[in-house]
Amino acid sequence: EISKTTITFSYDRAQLRNSATGDLSRTSLEQVHELHTLLNKAKVKAPYIIVAHSIAGYNARLFAGTYPKELAGIIFIDCSHENQFEDRVNRSSAEEIEMVRKQLIGEEQTFDKLLMSAKQVKEIRKKDALRNIPIIVLTADHKGEESAAISEETWLNYQNDLVTLSDYSKHIM
Repeated sequence: EISKTTITFSYDRAQLRNSATGDLSRTSLEQVHELHTLLNKAKVKAPYIIVAHSIAGYNARLFAGTYPKELAGIIFIDCSHENQFEDRVNRSSAEEIEMVRKQLIGEEQTFDKLLMSAKQVKEIRKKDALRNIPIIVLTADHKGEESAAISEETWLNYQNDLVTLSDYSKHIM
């Protein structure tokens, strides 16, 4: 529907769906540079509104910190928080950590690169790079659903924290 009134651009990061295979040694910051190059080659003009889901929230935040003048806003849809994976490892036994490492390895990053990406996001956060960027945080209501990975309360706390990144933010459940 949005594409009926404005230009939209959608892509799959390397290793995902229809994209070519890539190198699993890439961090989120490297993926951001790849996106920026892709947008320039495709002649998609800034400013952009980035819509991100899950771990792509890292990339949106790093894009905002790296190319702030090219961003008009961010929509986070149930996005990952920079502390969630490290927190999970810290509250797990050695056996559980190995299971978590295997369970959380995605198609596009190793678990160690995922943790490195979280550190990159923490560094951007210290610079307060999103303070003046409009943000909408969309969080699914999972009331009554159980997850071994994370409690509903913890997830909601992470989502509420994303709202604090900007003075121009809104949280929608």
